Amino acid sequence: MSDHEMEVDDVPKDKGKQKEAPEENFKDDTLPWVEKYRPVTLSDVVSHQDITSTIERFIEKNRLPHLLFYGPPGTGKTSTIVAVARRIYGNDYKKQILELNASDDRGIEVVREQIKQFAETRTLFNKGFKLIILDEADMMTQAAQAALRRVIEQYTRNVRFCIICNYVNKITPAIQSRCTRFRFSPLPIPEVEKRVNMVIESEKVNITPEGKQALLKLSKGDMRRALNVLQASHAAYDRIDESEIYTCTGNPHPSDIEHLVNSMMSDDFGTSYQLVMKMKTERGLALQDLLSGAYEYFETLEFPPAARVHLLDKLATIEHWLSTGGTEKIQLSALMGAVKTAVEITTYFSPPSRLQLEPHAMNIDNIRAAVTGSGGFYNLKALIKGIRACKTLADERALIQKESAAIRTSFKEEDSFARHNNIAKLLYIHMLGYPAHFGQIECLKLVASPRFSDKRLGYLGIMLLLDENQEVLMLVTNSLKNDMNHSNMYAVGLALCTFANIAGEEMSRDLCNEVEKLLGSSNTYIRKKAALCALRIVRRVPELLDHFIDGAKGLLTDRNHGVLLSGVTLATTLLVRHLKSLITTGYSPEHDVSGITDPFLQIKILRLLRQIGKNDPRASEAMNDILAQVATNTDSTKNVGNSILYETVLTVLEIEADSGLRVMAINILGKFLSNRDNNIRYVALNTLNKVVTMDTNAVQRHRNIILDCLRDGDISIRRRALELSYALINESNVRVLTRELLAFLEVADNEFKLGMTTQISLAAERFAPNKRWHIDTVLRVLKLAGNYVREEVLSSFIRLVCHTPELQAYTTSKLYTALKEDISQESLTLATVWLLGEFGEALIQGGLVDEETPKPIQDSDIVEIQESILQSPYANALIRQFVLTSLAKLSSRPAVSEPQRQRIFNILNGFATSTELEIQQRAVEFASLFSHADIRGGVLEVMPPPEIKATVIGTVSERRSVGSTRTDKDSLLDLMGDETTPAAAAPPTQSNTDLLADLFGGGGAAPAPAAPAPQKNSIQDILGLFDSTPAATATPPPAPMPATNGGGLGGLFDSTPSPAPAAPAPKPATPTSAPAQAPVQNRPTFLAYDKNGLKVTLAPQVLPSKPGMVQIQARFEATSGPVQGVTFQVAVPRTQQLQMLPMSSADVNPGNVETQVLKILAPPGSQVKLRIRIAFTGSAGAIQDQVDFAGFPASMTNGVL
Repeated sequence: MSDHEMEVDDVPKDKGKQKEAPEENFKDDTLPWVEKYRPVTLSDVVSHQDITSTIERFIEKNRLPHLLFYGPPGTGKTSTIVAVARRIYGNDYKKQILELNASDDRGIEVVREQIKQFAETRTLFNKGFKLIILDEADMMTQAAQAALRRVIEQYTRNVRFCIICNYVNKITPAIQSRCTRFRFSPLPIPEVEKRVNMVIESEKVNITPEGKQALLKLSKGDMRRALNVLQASHAAYDRIDESEIYTCTGNPHPSDIEHLVNSMMSDDFGTSYQLVMKMKTERGLALQDLLSGAYEYFETLEFPPAARVHLLDKLATIEHWLSTGGTEKIQLSALMGAVKTAVEITTYFSPPSRLQLEPHAMNIDNIRAAVTGSGGFYNLKALIKGIRACKTLADERALIQKESAAIRTSFKEEDSFARHNNIAKLLYIHMLGYPAHFGQIECLKLVASPRFSDKRLGYLGIMLLLDENQEVLMLVTNSLKNDMNHSNMYAVGLALCTFANIAGEEMSRDLCNEVEKLLGSSNTYIRKKAALCALRIVRRVPELLDHFIDGAKGLLTDRNHGVLLSGVTLATTLLVRHLKSLITTGYSPEHDVSGITDPFLQIKILRLLRQIGKNDPRASEAMNDILAQVATNTDSTKNVGNSILYETVLTVLEIEADSGLRVMAINILGKFLSNRDNNIRYVALNTLNKVVTMDTNAVQRHRNIILDCLRDGDISIRRRALELSYALINESNVRVLTRELLAFLEVADNEFKLGMTTQISLAAERFAPNKRWHIDTVLRVLKLAGNYVREEVLSSFIRLVCHTPELQAYTTSKLYTALKEDISQESLTLATVWLLGEFGEALIQGGLVDEETPKPIQDSDIVEIQESILQSPYANALIRQFVLTSLAKLSSRPAVSEPQRQRIFNILNGFATSTELEIQQRAVEFASLFSHADIRGGVLEVMPPPEIKATVIGTVSERRSVGSTRTDKDSLLDLMGDETTPAAAAPPTQSNTDLLADLFGGGGAAPAPAAPAPQKNSIQDILGLFDSTPAATATPPPAPMPATNGGGLGGLFDSTPSPAPAAPAPKPATPTSAPAQAPVQNRPTFLAYDKNGLKVTLAPQVLPSKPGMVQIQARFEATSGPVQGVTFQVAVPRTQQLQMLPMSSADVNPGNVETQVLKILAPPGSQVKLRIRIAFTGSAGAIQDQVDFAGFPASMTNGVL
């Protein structure tokens, strides 16, 4: 609606809930005096001439803005705006204003309806603005204030707003910015007195001067309150005196306040407390009223500045908590404590000369310095604030050192008050980790004090600063003995608590009789603490056990749960055997936790029963019914109930329980496996692992849910389920469980694979229904996790094949097929190469026998696949040794054609110059056999089957027996610290695993394995068959590969390295005419490091069929003299994985090239980056350097160089 279309009214019909009184009512005696004597004009307004004069100028210039009046109640805000309305509109002002009390109507509807309706209309024959008065606007909602802001903006042309509130901070900034603000401060007492005198004279009030002064004092600058109290008192009393004023207002009389404060200062706590509570009840007073009166009375007392600071701090804190709904009883106790402390501070500063401060120096810093005696912090709270204000650790240390020095200085003054304060600060310093030993003796002095607060702090300091091995503890014994006989039970409790924490052998002997006597105390508070002290004595001096047997029996019959809990703890140590009545006795409901009665006590009792029934059939028989009752009646839907059930299961499994109870316990564990809580499932799996040997059939019933746990998202759950699955395998279920384990092996984390391959192979060896199934199972393991198969497992598999002639062709055929599909599995490659060398002729003659239609295999196919292995990035030194031996054996078989023999010769001859001594030696020896055809067949004939023996580490029974020795505490203590079983233990590696672990933030760092010590050969050098000159036997350098030849497959090939000559390997004895063939493709090289006499180049090789797989050969060359002790370490980013093979030699001589192979798996398309740390000793001395290398092309991880 536009201004031209605005509706027009004569007079608003409704002006809100607060109606204006008719003019004639001003002469009515029943009218409140506040309204009767309200100012009529601006000049009548009391004490706000600056505000009224400013508004008068606004009116004269016709520029009255929107107004915001704020301030305490009764200061003239409403009177001023009513006088303004009279000034503008005259006697008909009521027709031009809308007055609303926003504390009654404070919603958005009022703004939308009444205020907006009044604002958008104009009165006839008046072109000026109207006035809207919103009283107590700070009670309006935020939404209403937002709507009001829009109304103020829209209708400013024809309406002005006056917003009145007590708290301006509750008015939104948007409204404040649109108003001119005026603050109405409390009225001066003389101004209030003038108006009160005028009313007294007009109304003929009979009031004494004392009554008038009390009225003015209670008004506190609030004119409305003064007039209301005066009118109420005049209506109630003919003569108004001071007491009538206080009675009418309900405020405590100053004499009552004085009496209460004096009682707080001089009487004991109980007397003062009862006096205050009695006065509150009889007079109907609130603590807030007493607090205000006490503050005014404190102002009249002569307190030292330190006491005043303390009282102000405490009174402010108490008033704050009362305003937020704090309990009056607690705050009353705090008030009384603050008064007592102020009295102590006053005593400390008496006589006044003790505080040697001039009047001009009475500031808070100087007061605190005087209180502490050394310029430190006033109290613990101030120290904490100072420490928190430190921005650096250095600032904190400096502050602590300064405060510690101040405390040391203060200790020399031998003052009790300062000692208490300083010990409190010193203990906080100790808790922060700074030295505080110099306060030990001061703690002993506090303990000797008769005041309870000093004793409490002193004993706390003794528990924190001393232990049972310190000689100072001898000085505490007498204080402990005295306090154990103290009349105050809390002092006795302090002594017992301290004794239970610090008592050593000598102190235990000295105070044994006092503790025994307190066990029979009639006070439950003392008895429960004495029981814990007895436990301390029994643990420190076992021969004193007999002193507490009778007392412990008495504790177990107590009805107090705290005493029962302490008694059961003591009885556990004493092995008391009479607890059946305690199990069946009901307890009070206040100890229920989730509907279960005192689970802590039940668990303690179950643990005690476990100790009692262990190896005791009679005691176990007495417990069976109780344990069955607990297991049946406990609610398993609550975590508290599961805790009790778990302790019940442990107790059943530990004692000599009958078989039915054991089955029930195992079924409870099976039920735990269905729980959603991973902690409960973990505990169940861990416990089943230990009890599977007790009753395997009962555990077998839960096999399906155990197997489901293999797919759990929690790695610790999967680990425990895997261990339990191994233990469940037997002759009847080996097929089913092995199938499930193989399925899990396909998706398992790498850390599981080593143990799984061993355990599956062990199960197949022990429980295989036939040899065909055994071989198929191991073949499946080799294909799924060939890189994680132990040497013993592979050796056992080859022995099995050698002793099964009817399956040799089948096994060789299956391995050949698998190898053609995947050559990345090391153990699969080794097994296939070995069998091709031994039984490859059967494969050539019979073809692939596992096909429905046998497919012929040519000898060239076998040679070709082995040659491709040599050229692949997966060919490490061990694989190359196996391949060379296999090719040499294959060349002696009649089924191999002459062209393929020549091809094999070329391959062998190509490795005659290899930098790896073992490979070079084999190549030279095998190539030399080609010129001795008469003995070659005998040397390379098929090996006889090796002796059958179990080579897999350990057996199931051994593993189970080891696992059963773990204590039941491990169930919850090793949730993430899962021990590796012996079957899954990794071989020992170098100790510097994590030297580069965090170069890329904990990325895939892989240290190079340490080269093993050289081993002596078990046969003569094969060249000795053809040469009468003995080979040189110089000491060889360290072997290039780990010592895997000592057993297993190494024994089958007899491939232990022979002593190598110091000089380069000699050429074959008989000249060969076959051309040399390079075993690997040419690689581009990148310079990574060239200084300090060592040059390192990197030669990468990729496999196009496997993007992301990169093999890098690091080549080390000495450029200025020999280099020794080379350590080469590499780290890659988190997104990449790294495997490092051993270095060919740690010593690099001029003219020689040493190598080390790195295998990196990176996401396709990513950049391979290396952080290299290299250390060596050269001509310049010991060198340690670190470089970053990122010179490889990004296309390398896509299979393109």
